[in-house]
Amino acid sequence: MSAPLTGRDAEQDRVAALLDASPAGLAVAFVEGEAGVGKSALARAVADRARERGWQVLRCSPTQAEAGYAYAALADLVGPVATPEALAAVPEVRRRALLTAVRLEEGPAGGPVHADVPSAGAALHHLLLTAGRERPVLVLVDDVQWLDSATAGVLGFALRRVDAADGARVGVLVTRRASEPGALPLDLDRSVAPDATVTLWLDGLGPTALHEVVAARLGVRLGRPLLHRLHALCRGNPFYALQIVQSLLARHGGVPADADLRLPESLAAIVDERIAQTDAALRTLLLVVSALAVPTPDRLREALDGMPGPGAAEGVEPVLGRAEAAGLLAVEGDRLVFAHPLFASAVRDRAPAAARRAVHARLAEVEPEPEARARHLGLATLGPDGVVADALEVAAHDARARGATEVASELLRVAVVRTPPTDDAARWRRAVLLGDVLLEAGDLEAAATWLDLQIPVLPAGADRARARLTRSVVHWYADGGAAASAAVRAAVPDAGDDPVLLGTIHSRLAIFSESDTVAARDHGARAVAELRRCGESDLLGSALCNLFYYEVLTGAVPRPDLLEEGLRLEDPRGSTDRSTTPGFWYLATDAWDLARERFRTTLEQERARGDLSSEPDLLSRLGEVEQWYGDWPAARRYAEAAETSARENGSDASYQPSGRLLLMLDLLEGRLEEAEATARARADAFEAAGHRLAVVSYLAAATFARASAADHRGVLATTARAAAHLEAIGLAEPLGRLDPAPERLAALVALGELDEAEQLLAAVGERLRRVPRPWLAAAHLRAAAALAAARGDLAGAVELTEPAADGGPGQPFEQARTLLVRGRLLRRARRSGDADRCLERAGRVFDDLGAAAWSAQVAQELGRSRRRGDDPTALTATERRVAELAAGGATNKEVATALHMSPKTVEVHLTRLYRKLGIRSRAELGSVVGSGGL
Repeated sequence: MSAPLTGRDAEQDRVAALLDASPAGLAVAFVEGEAGVGKSALARAVADRARERGWQVLRCSPTQAEAGYAYAALADLVGPVATPEALAAVPEVRRRALLTAVRLEEGPAGGPVHADVPSAGAALHHLLLTAGRERPVLVLVDDVQWLDSATAGVLGFALRRVDAADGARVGVLVTRRASEPGALPLDLDRSVAPDATVTLWLDGLGPTALHEVVAARLGVRLGRPLLHRLHALCRGNPFYALQIVQSLLARHGGVPADADLRLPESLAAIVDERIAQTDAALRTLLLVVSALAVPTPDRLREALDGMPGPGAAEGVEPVLGRAEAAGLLAVEGDRLVFAHPLFASAVRDRAPAAARRAVHARLAEVEPEPEARARHLGLATLGPDGVVADALEVAAHDARARGATEVASELLRVAVVRTPPTDDAARWRRAVLLGDVLLEAGDLEAAATWLDLQIPVLPAGADRARARLTRSVVHWYADGGAAASAAVRAAVPDAGDDPVLLGTIHSRLAIFSESDTVAARDHGARAVAELRRCGESDLLGSALCNLFYYEVLTGAVPRPDLLEEGLRLEDPRGSTDRSTTPGFWYLATDAWDLARERFRTTLEQERARGDLSSEPDLLSRLGEVEQWYGDWPAARRYAEAAETSARENGSDASYQPSGRLLLMLDLLEGRLEEAEATARARADAFEAAGHRLAVVSYLAAATFARASAADHRGVLATTARAAAHLEAIGLAEPLGRLDPAPERLAALVALGELDEAEQLLAAVGERLRRVPRPWLAAAHLRAAAALAAARGDLAGAVELTEPAADGGPGQPFEQARTLLVRGRLLRRARRSGDADRCLERAGRVFDDLGAAAWSAQVAQELGRSRRRGDDPTALTATERRVAELAAGGATNKEVATALHMSPKTVEVHLTRLYRKLGIRSRAELGSVVGSGGL
């Protein structure tokens, strides 16, 4: 090692062993301990060792002064890996988000500059992988407790997505000052394996190591009695010991053997004594360094030049030299850093209030960034101040544009307080803006609390109307449509004849009228009429898209002109008014690529504005696309991300579409009993609360559970209940997969209720002529074929299913269901060979998807096949191949690879063939195969 560290060999070796042994992927070392115990020294030593072994080290050492600034530490981490070549390979939106966050790139002339944590995090992830494939990368965060929230978000996003499959080696070393051990920071416990993690709690050094530290740092050798007294006093804390000895040196010029080793009230007290021993000029310099947002020598010189006070005639360099010689400051690269963070705290605490205000006033003149200027102005003045409040608002807009909504909300809170009482207009404007920013930040509880305090004191008029509109959105995400609608209606008197406000009010009422589709359509039409008074706008575009959708839901013939005009009016850069209803339309009509693009683009644009309020909903919609497209693992990832986002936002997860999506995925994968019980319980709860659309959504899940179990009477009961709610809502055309008709059709035919089935089949056919949908058309065809067979036209039934058996792109589950129906019809037509081949195709699709309950239905049908003499114990061709490979010693994973299926599918096949063969183990299977028993 280039910088030996006394007394920490074992700790260094543990971290080094983790890094040396780590393959591609993420490895994390987490070091905690009390102040002064040596965490930073250990981190520096590990970093030195890593460099000597070829690692690239990215380091940030945030300070307490930087903790409140947006992206304060990010530039230190990004700079070394942000080479022109690496940046060129990052997608443009993500690259610009990252560079904008660290102020390395400005926006196009006259255009907005936006950054957001997910996009910037994705860019950093890309850069880490690029660098980590060339040589290992160590990310060092020293004193993570002071890492600003925006940098923490970006870094955590990037690190949590490092995967071994990416082929990059990325190590993480994080230190944290703490009084007791805690959880891994940056939510890394969600993504790193236990065997790729080392956690260390640093205790004090032993007497011998402590003696070596004092001798090396101060050139002082202590006698044994004095050493043991010192060790007992500081409990082995090396920084504490150094400060005690240094105080003795300052008082006595040496360390007498009989020195009075006094125990101060705290470590801060002895550090304060060190600062008290400095001269006035040095204390002023230290105070400026402690207050600088980016403490570089150049900014220090600029701040001190022309600043009156002690040391002005002496100049900066001699004073800076004394600070270094005293062991208080050091220069690392282009940064000035305190030898220990406690020195910075002591400097600020000892300085008179007037001196602190004078320093902040000077820094407000020289700091180049809006946020730093505003903070210094605020700290330089007392009480309400219009100039300060204006600067804070400007800084809040800047932070908001960079995606740092938490910082923006903090700045706005201060701006409201600092607004002069005579400037009511500015105070109300800032109060309403703060509510918007809290909502964008996804902090629903804080937004609700703030707005509930402000709305009663806001004067009647546009500001109060806007505040009520924001409050309505918080209600929508947290409480549902009824509460949201009530909040919007309260805004009507304040809107006056303002067409924008009235249009927004009716747009919101349309969205929130989830239990009255006719009312939603009427509000949508009113919104369009009001907004047309303003001319073309993005808000009008959204209202037109929504009106198109509401009209279809009430059973009207679609008017594509509304949708086309609405999309034409949209701002391609996105806005808070961008409609998601085109995505619902694309999803309902199986336009998978368009649906993905719509939801994904909207999500990226809202994240780019720092608006996380609708993130849970959009992630869920992306999950629904993948669910019905057939990529269930991707759907589950989206749903789980949506659940996490909803919890972080303070939303009721059961009300979010992610709750139903996760239940549907459980049902699709065969976990029927528990998922159905949850779906029915939620349906009952929402029914009691009057949330009809939520009731229908969970009844759809319960219906699918009954269909998966082939419980036709259960399907009829559940769909009848759902249909009653849809009728009460006025939802004549349920475009999504909430439609009870497909499962009800199949159940009616299976139970011989042919007349009702024929009536419903005709109604669904009419709906398909109005709004063609491939998934509904497939269900309609299956029901028509089954009905024809039940009426005695078996040949016609088989013929009906022939063209649909191949399905369509992105419809594997629907295709397999059609193949299952066709296989049953072929078996009844005594075409056993064709039936088996058709059913086996269905089984392979269900198996590959992991649809266990539907695989069981196929197996049951195959058990009746005439080709196997109606022997229910006969194996399918796929089961035979699985049995032969497993009996030969192949693992489930190896079998899955050989047969191009998932390990879960292999488990399904093994369970089924064990049951058919009457055996319980692979050993028994080997005997059966070896004896030719297959």
